Amino acid sequence: MKTRLLIGITLLVGCGGSSVGIEDFPNKYAQALCSKNFECCDASELEGKTKSTCVTDNQQVLTFLIAEINASQAQGRVSYDAKQSGTCIDSLNAMTCAEFKQGVGGNMAACMAFITPKVAQGGACTQGFECTTGNCEGADTSATPVVEGTCVAAPVTASVGQSCAANECVDTAYCDSTSTCQPVKGAGEACTEDSECTNSCNTTTNTCSCYAGCAVAGPTTAGGTLLSLLLVSAGLVFTRARRRRR
Repeated sequence: MKTRLLIGITLLVGCGGSSVGIEDFPNKYAQALCSKNFECCDASELEGKTKSTCVTDNQQVLTFLIAEINASQAQGRVSYDAKQSGTCIDSLNAMTCAEFKQGVGGNMAACMAFITPKVAQGGACTQGFECTTGNCEGADTSATPVVEGTCVAAPVTASVGQSCAANECVDTAYCDSTSTCQPVKGAGEACTEDSECTNSCNTTTNTCSCYAGCAVAGPTTAGGTLLSLLLVSAGLVFTRARRRRR
């Protein structure tokens, strides 16, 4: 079983930025994300939602993540960069609504830098973010005691326009019905399923949603990966699978 966590933040990266301590990150990021939701999304998407609930839910999810990062830091497997964390939040606050609605952009990698992996290929791991390759295989965090995995080589991925019959698409693409990787879609674009969108697909309107957020269902999935949640688009924890047609 592969345990991989992609930490993807969809925002523009600027220079400088304030430092954010690891324990403060969940609230500060949730506040920034939810402010953008209620600033940029249409009233129809905000119906039945409140900013306070958005903040609470996202903060709860990110608190799970921070606990995992702290555990990994205690084992010397990762380090947390408070300055880079602050830059990510500042950049999210600075996004225009047009940028926010487009979701994952070309600057995602720069905002992944607030966690630095320290485990080389062949080393022990429980999460993908501990590995310099980004790929931890064989770990099971739902077991008691936790079963550790091994950092293995990063998987081969397919770029936009390439076949995804055998390999997953890159993070900014999805696998269409012809087994070809296509760019993921921003808010308002036509869709039939979540994998096509930077956020989720609204199956009532068959368009990609502007609203970015998470669903909290507990700290682990049945497969024992990091979190049973989906934090999409401008969300921090990006566990949307790069699905491929079989």
